[in-house]
Amino acid sequence: MARKNYSKQHLSLENQVAKLKGNGLVIHNEHYAQKCLVQYNYYRLSAYWHIFRNPDPLDPRKKLSTFKQNSTFESSILLYEFDKALRQLIFKAISEFETFFRTQLAYIIPTIKNDAFALYDQSLFLHRPHQKPPYDYFKLLNTINTDIDRAKHEDFIQHYKRTYNNSYLGQPKLPFWMVTEVLSFGTLKNIYSHLKVPNKNKIVDCFNIKDSANTSTLNKYYSINFKDLDSYLFLINKYRNICAHHGRLWNRKVKNGLKVDSITALDLTGHQDAGLYALFIILARLLEPTGYAKEWKDSVYNLIKNSFPLHDISLYTTLPSDWEKHPIWHKL
Repeated sequence: MARKNYSKQHLSLENQVAKLKGNGLVIHNEHYAQKCLVQYNYYRLSAYWHIFRNPDPLDPRKKLSTFKQNSTFESSILLYEFDKALRQLIFKAISEFETFFRTQLAYIIPTIKNDAFALYDQSLFLHRPHQKPPYDYFKLLNTINTDIDRAKHEDFIQHYKRTYNNSYLGQPKLPFWMVTEVLSFGTLKNIYSHLKVPNKNKIVDCFNIKDSANTSTLNKYYSINFKDLDSYLFLINKYRNICAHHGRLWNRKVKNGLKVDSITALDLTGHQDAGLYALFIILARLLEPTGYAKEWKDSVYNLIKNSFPLHDISLYTTLPSDWEKHPIWHKL
């Protein structure tokens, strides 16, 4: 298909409202609509009234600019506000998980060889830059140095530079428990991915649930494979970025977000492209060692039960109608 030049013009708030009404969207209070458009942005809100638009009869993958009968602006705002509340809960869960994960890396990796500077010990990490998937240890170190440089004005880094002469590539060579405090989640994920398998297993073990009362019949969800955690970290990082940029979350998918084995391990067959169902179950499982899982699951369930504005969320998302009955959500 031939590409064309972008020709849409900027519209005043009054004209934005007029355009929506002209396309059939019911707006009961134009002043309220303008207030929402100022606060949230027409383009951002368009992702929430998208589902109210008529399908293109020539291509079911597309939508027309006109709206289905009786669709209201207020309904799209309710959906936006539901998504905002859901996004806050998801980000809270990711933050709790991230703090726990960051702490385990900071504590365990230096203990492998009793080395505060374990990060700079290449023997702990993979370096296979020309294989698939590639692992480039030196590229990882450069990324870490970039994160350190970004945090160079932090008081503890300034103190370290004034007190110690350790350095690497022009940046302070920090003890591992210190460097983890300035790394992005994506960099933390890459550190885990680059660890050799025995070292990955030391991290994964922190997420495994011990059942001292009945060790002979362990729940199949109690253990996590090191490869599966790799996959879950990739997915969490994607959704973390969506949350951090206040993006649409409720019916979002991440294409090829999960590996097949990691889907099977948590009984998520058919959810390789992720979506809410996979995200809910993975976060619920990974939050278990933090002590925050039940509180978070209750909050999510109550939000969906009491605040989703379109009645049945399973009609619009990857959540099945009985999503809350998954054993990890219901019993773990």
